[in-house]
Amino acid sequence: MTAESPDHHLATPPRLMSEDADALYRRVVQRGGRWQPTDGADEPAAEELRRLGLLARDASGSQWIATDPQVTAAQLTLGLQAQAVNLLGHAARVPDVLRDLSDAYRQLEQTGPQSPGEATSTYVEGVENIRARLTQLAAGCAREAATMQATGPQPYLTRRGVRAVEGPLARSGIERRALYQSHARHDPGHRGVIKALIRAGCQVRILDEALPSVYVFDRTWVVICLPEDPPAALVTSDPATAAYVARVFDRDWARAAPYEEPVPEPGRLSAQQEAILRMLAGGDSQPQIAGKLNLSERTVAGHVGRIRAHYGVETIFQLALAVGREQGRRA
Repeated sequence: MTAESPDHHLATPPRLMSEDADALYRRVVQRGGRWQPTDGADEPAAEELRRLGLLARDASGSQWIATDPQVTAAQLTLGLQAQAVNLLGHAARVPDVLRDLSDAYRQLEQTGPQSPGEATSTYVEGVENIRARLTQLAAGCAREAATMQATGPQPYLTRRGVRAVEGPLARSGIERRALYQSHARHDPGHRGVIKALIRAGCQVRILDEALPSVYVFDRTWVVICLPEDPPAALVTSDPATAAYVARVFDRDWARAAPYEEPVPEPGRLSAQQEAILRMLAGGDSQPQIAGKLNLSERTVAGHVGRIRAHYGVETIFQLALAVGREQGRRA
């Protein structure tokens, strides 16, 4: 059984009053702001308006008098604000109330299964679910965290994803290492993520080889991101798998070089890169360029990365400005 999300209650604000009460108040206003009941049919609506402060009895007690809704609104707002403050106080205490249970659950994750037969493996689909599982494992990580990152699309490794996963790791002060393919140095998106990792205290190295996208937490839990659509990942605590992946990471880490920001490349662009640059200047997208030159999109992306590095820029817009300045100097 899962708890119902509080957001469910906030999705549609409740009605302040019933339709009958709304209609009755309008009738009273149309009659000059006074109303004398002739039968008991409208009594429930009248009582509802009385509780809201929109109707009040006159001195004789025989008639209802309409009151100013703005005055009522101010009174209701103050009451609701007081309730909101009270609810915020309760919300602030929730983590403390559940901390003991949370610690027990984290201990289960950190300890892991005691035998291969008890190992846990799950298949997780969807960006938010993968990010949530990574964040959960990061929160329970006690000693070290390591990741290998391919340079393909990683929607759960946006800067938001890095903050979600790295936040708990940075606060814990454990050792963190990240290994990227060399192409990441020339990709603005990956460079932004890498900078965020370094600012959070993570060591980053570059290896000029194809890498999978894998996370290892405490050499006990492994998350293997699968190249599928929609995005999916295998989460496993199998001891043999975790030990093997950790050894592979250590081997590749030893052969990798520390990450350094790319510098503008000297020399001239190749003829193919010049052609790609002209197409970019003409407004063609990278997929269009790939089709026209009979190249893969990945190859075109690599050339575009090297062109940006040549000019020392990160975006296509900056590239256009740099090319414009260069042509101005030549003119």
